[in-house]
Amino acid sequence: MGIKDKVLNPWIRLSVFFLVACFLLIFNNCQESYMAKINSQNVINQFDKKTEKNTPVTMLNNELKGVLMPTIKIKTYEYIGKLKIKSLNINLPVMAEWDYERLKIAPCRYSGSIYDNNLIIAAHNYKSHFGALSQVNLGDYVEFIDAYGVIHAFEVLNIEVLQAEEIEKLLDNNKNEWDLTLFTCTMSGKSRYVIRCEQVIY
Repeated sequence: MGIKDKVLNPWIRLSVFFLVACFLLIFNNCQESYMAKINSQNVINQFDKKTEKNTPVTMLNNELKGVLMPTIKIKTYEYIGKLKIKSLNINLPVMAEWDYERLKIAPCRYSGSIYDNNLIIAAHNYKSHFGALSQVNLGDYVEFIDAYGVIHAFEVLNIEVLQAEEIEKLLDNNKNEWDLTLFTCTMSGKSRYVIRCEQVIY
């Protein structure tokens, strides 16, 4: 074995190691995405069965600020509603609270309330969750259906990319500038794709 071969061998082994690591990472992401799709669909089926058919009179009142969002318990988790984006063929449940384990199952409420016009929903960029969020266009319609079955309709009015550390800009929604915000990580994971919506009346 020549000197050149001795120099190349460590690099070849290192290259093979990184290729295998990349393959395993991609495989793991695909598996998580597939399981997220199955879990979300199962939850949607249960959610639709448990959604209240009779809307309480209080829900028909225009003054809902400060009203706690009703939840539906499915297995061990609470859900506040479901999100529909027809242009992306999205129909997903939304968990009442967020953490990284919950995000593997379904989109989660990051903060706010649908009744206070400042709801922020986060999800992984799984293909079955918010992976296609970058394909949303201005003017697209978004629906949030709460646990009583009440449909809240929105129009996409702003699309932006924020850096991961720009939490304050993301939470500017608490100033009630936007009625609904959806966000997910970009493919690099270093920034967030953010969709801002305003409530509309059909």
